[in-house]
Amino acid sequence: MKRLSIPDWFFFFLLVSLTLVFYKILSPYFIDIFLAIILAHVMRGFFNFFYAKLKFKSLASALTVLLAVFLIIIPFIIIGVVLANEMVRIYAFIISSIPKIQDFINRMSELSVFRPLFDSGLRIDVMAELTNVLKGSTGQIVNLTSQVLWILSVNIFHLFIIFFTVYFLYTDGDKLLKKLMYLSPLDDKEEQHLLDEVMNITDATLLGTIFVGVLEGLYGALIFYLFGLGSPVFWGVVIMMLSIIPIVGAIFVLVPAGIFLIVSGNWVMGLSVIVLAYAGTTITQSYIKPIFVSRRAGPHPAIIFLSTLGGLAWFGPIGFIIGPVFASLFIGVWNQFGKKYNRELEYWNKGKTCISEDVVPNDVY
Repeated sequence: MKRLSIPDWFFFFLLVSLTLVFYKILSPYFIDIFLAIILAHVMRGFFNFFYAKLKFKSLASALTVLLAVFLIIIPFIIIGVVLANEMVRIYAFIISSIPKIQDFINRMSELSVFRPLFDSGLRIDVMAELTNVLKGSTGQIVNLTSQVLWILSVNIFHLFIIFFTVYFLYTDGDKLLKKLMYLSPLDDKEEQHLLDEVMNITDATLLGTIFVGVLEGLYGALIFYLFGLGSPVFWGVVIMMLSIIPIVGAIFVLVPAGIFLIVSGNWVMGLSVIVLAYAGTTITQSYIKPIFVSRRAGPHPAIIFLSTLGGLAWFGPIGFIIGPVFASLFIGVWNQFGKKYNRELEYWNKGKTCISEDVVPNDVY
């Protein structure tokens, strides 16, 4: 083994130091870069189409980024505006329902069954309690408003970084990938297998979880709209978030909505909503999802569910995407580990502690 000289040690010290400094510089934007890589992968088909027609990478990259803005950012802005209006209507509905709630509580207190409970001191003044809450939260609302304005400006900056990175991933991403593969100590064939498997599992995660979630959210919002139920966009977003739970999704929201219609006297509409809820969930989970996940070894639904919750807890709302993708990366790397060291693992699982040269080829090491 070659002994390292003083210039070698100095070079490696310089290399590690500059790497740490560069890591510190880029650390605030790691999430942006990661999301840019995911977005570039998702939109790769559009870039290939534009590049085949135009023969200019820069122009094809610019058109792909503009298309991503129209397909992702603008719909999110529209949904956000509609969702905010629906939240205002929900708040107004709650305020208008307070007298009914107070009347219901008063009538409950007059029943002999509940009279001892109310006589013991349980008296609820809904309006008074709500007023106290509003008074106590006035200052928090002002602070929250200023924070929201700051967050919006910061997010616009991060969106610019994401799309800026996507553009250069299309123009120079292949060169960067080849450079990283050259610097990696792994064999090029192993690196390509690892990259292919990670991309395969990531596709299964994005298509089988996020796309199906969006599809179920649109389906649930359409049912709310057609049957005259309130706030279809709000409940569509809720259904999309719940779709990560296996066999739940739209059922968790639409079935209670159908029961509410039945209790309100609309038997036909209520039963129709319940039937459509089960039918839609069965179609998306049993037929549509397997089409997208076919031939792809996607993560187990339990892993998707837990990684999504962990992503939301760690990264906030964007963790809905980052959590499952990191889970797919984790599974892809460990699958490649099992393939690379298959002989050693089989040998060790038999209870043996060492591997002789005649059992494992020399090129394994």
